[in-house]
Amino acid sequence: MESLTDTQIGSGGSANSSSIKVFAMGTAGVVLAGLLGYTLNRYTSDLDNAWQTILYTILPATGFLSVFLLQALFVRNRNLLNVFIILQSLAIAAPFLPIFSWWLIGAWAALLIFFWIAVRNGRNALENQVKIHFFQIERFVIPGALTALSLFISLAYINFFFENATLSKQSFQTLLRPAVPAMSVYVPGFSFQMTMGDLAEAIAIKQLGGQAESIPANQLSFATSQVISYLRTQADPYKITFRSSDRLIDVLYSSVNQRLNRIPAGIRTLVPIGFATLLFLIVKGFALLLRWVTAVPAYILYELAFATGFASLTLESRSREVIILK
Repeated sequence: MESLTDTQIGSGGSANSSSIKVFAMGTAGVVLAGLLGYTLNRYTSDLDNAWQTILYTILPATGFLSVFLLQALFVRNRNLLNVFIILQSLAIAAPFLPIFSWWLIGAWAALLIFFWIAVRNGRNALENQVKIHFFQIERFVIPGALTALSLFISLAYINFFFENATLSKQSFQTLLRPAVPAMSVYVPGFSFQMTMGDLAEAIAIKQLGGQAESIPANQLSFATSQVISYLRTQADPYKITFRSSDRLIDVLYSSVNQRLNRIPAGIRTLVPIGFATLLFLIVKGFALLLRWVTAVPAYILYELAFATGFASLTLESRSREVIILK
């Protein structure tokens, strides 16, 4: 029977006499997992600073994935590894509890299962090696963990963006918010909260350029009405109608919801799943880049573990390299 402190790589060898290092590694993983969950949850409410939030997410993600990989390498006791995986998956999901739903439970379950698969595959590859090759283990653990995180994000975010298979207005506003700076380049003072009349006037002023300040108010009003007519003409093929006093966000949200409501009820429930699938593919594509960002610091920490005496290589009776913590 394996002891809790048996952290060498391999199926045999002497037990590790210092459990502190093992639990310190697991604790570091839980803390970094909690930070990662916090930044992932923050993204849903801070899309104004989306790129800044993504950068903040990369730091705890890199740290967590590095520790996650080192756990698979150093912690030989599979029961203890399972405990670490459960605690770390809970730490990632905890910040999302205020928007608790069955989607969140499914997201956590997917995270836990794919974390477990990633570690199992890494450990199996490790135990089949005579000489330890770090990157041959990494290619099982890190991609698997990134798949788990991608699934978690795609399922957990359904909970935020959809209510009963309907896109919520708050979520719709959040999705559109990052477009404001780009639109402001073409329409000065642009906001999705502005009325259609204000939008038409801003477009008219933009088109008039420097003449806008010198022309009479009635001419500006005429130019604005012309823009309103043009916008209505462009919206008519999509069966979008609006008054000058309607806010742009209300017009767009009503249009999107009308199209969603035309979808048969049985199929409409698949809309969130389609959203999750699309989001998964996007996040997974980005995660492929994160893998190489993570592999380098993880390898540096791996080598430092030996250089500082945190761990060492020994040979089993069948002349296979294993790692033990001193």
